[in-house]
Amino acid sequence: MTIDVRLVTCERYPEGDSESVSIAAALRCLSMKTDIASWSDRAIDWSDARITLIHSTWDYHVCRTEFLAWAESVSTVSCLMNPFPVIQWNSCKAYLLDLQSRGVPTVPTVLLTSPTREALARAMRDRKWERCVLKPAVGADGLGVRRISESALHQVDDADLDGDVLIQPFVRTIQGAGEVSLIMFGGRISYAVRKRPRLGEFRVQTRF
Repeated sequence: MTIDVRLVTCERYPEGDSESVSIAAALRCLSMKTDIASWSDRAIDWSDARITLIHSTWDYHVCRTEFLAWAESVSTVSCLMNPFPVIQWNSCKAYLLDLQSRGVPTVPTVLLTSPTREALARAMRDRKWERCVLKPAVGADGLGVRRISESALHQVDDADLDGDVLIQPFVRTIQGAGEVSLIMFGGRISYAVRKRPRLGEFRVQTRF
C-alpha cells in the first residue's frame, strides 16, 4: 500500500471539494501520504490505500446500488471509513425508523414505499399533521425536500412522488434555532455545528 489515507469524492468534484483539499493538506502536514479520488473512477486501485475515507460522494443517491457495490468491494481491500454496514444503513433515511424503534428521540417519521397523494393525505390526517416535510428516503443536499400543508395537497402530483419517501411533521424551531450536528470520534462528542437557514427558508444546505 502506498497511500495512508485516500479521500473519496465524486465526478462532480474530481479534485475534491474545499473541505477535502483542506483535510488532505492537514494529513500531509502529519507526514501522511494522501490523495483524492472519485468513487466511480474505474482506473483507481483501491487496495493502494490503507484507509479509504468517504467524504464528498454527493452523487450516491442517484446511483445507490452501484455506490454500495463499490463500497462493499473496497471494504475487502482497504479500511473503509465508515464500515460498510454503517454506510449501507445510513444511505437510506429509513434508518430514522430504526432509531425510533430503539427508543432514540427522533422527529416522528413515516415511510411511504408506494407514495401517492392519497397515501400522503391519509398519513397526515391520521396523525393530525397539518404541515409536513416531504423528502426522498434516499437523497442528499436537500434534493426533493419540500414543505407541504394539508390544505395544499391538491398541488402534489403522484408523478412527483418517485421512489420511497419520508414525511415528518414540520418543526418550526428549525427556522430560528436551526439544526445542530454533533461530530463524534471514537464514541465521544468532539464539537457541534449549528446550521441556520436563511430568512424564509427551512433547509440548511449551503445551496439554499
